[in-house]
Amino acid sequence: MADNTVTSTLVTNLKVQRNPGLNIVYCMYDFKATGITTSTSLVVQMVPVPDGARILDILVRNDGFVTGGFVVGDSSLSNRFITGASLSAAGQLTRLNVPGGAGYIVSLTASAQNSYDTIDWTMNGATSDSASGCIHMTVWYVVER
Repeated sequence: MADNTVTSTLVTNLKVQRNPGLNIVYCMYDFKATGITTSTSLVVQMVPVPDGARILDILVRNDGFVTGGFVVGDSSLSNRFITGASLSAAGQLTRLNVPGGAGYIVSLTASAQNSYDTIDWTMNGATSDSASGCIHMTVWYVVER
């Protein structure tokens, strides 16, 4: 279980794109603006995705972090899309790298089908400190039903 879970403005304001066909969603989480302290299991709920979304690709960029690592997943599996990524390469892009992550379909229960799941960025292996950087994430997905 996470020490701390925070949400991006897209999740807080329920900005879920459900357009039939291709959807491309960009999100930035600014640690300096929010004053959040990082920890080894900090979870940032970045991008809300609707039931039936087929994830095509995810890109993540880090600005301002120098130590630690991260994974990207959803509410069920923290490393469903990206695993073993390092924060030490500021400005470098990290792409979906888990077999089975590309093409994964978000499948919610019947009672939650008008709801959403989130693509989550989870800090992995860093000490607690005040972060002054940003995490940028772009998610490509299609809605087929």
